[in-house]
Amino acid sequence: AAVLPLRARISVRAGLGNLAAGLRPPATGHDNPHYFDDAACVRAAVLAVVHPGDPEEAAALAEFDARYTQDGDG
Repeated sequence: AAVLPLRARISVRAGLGNLAAGLRPPATGHDNPHYFDDAACVRAAVLAVVHPGDPEEAAALAEFDARYTQDGDG
């Protein structure tokens, strides 16, 4: 994976490195040695706050987002 000058959780860095290397989701999430990190869960909580009263939209965006770092896990 590419090395990025970015302060982020290791699964996010790996996913972004996979993007920089030319992979696209869901491969960026499948080919991530830290797929077990809970970074997608943290981002999903933010989406729930941003979309109060619309859990379907929050869930759809959370699933879309998680594919970049943890696709196919949980």
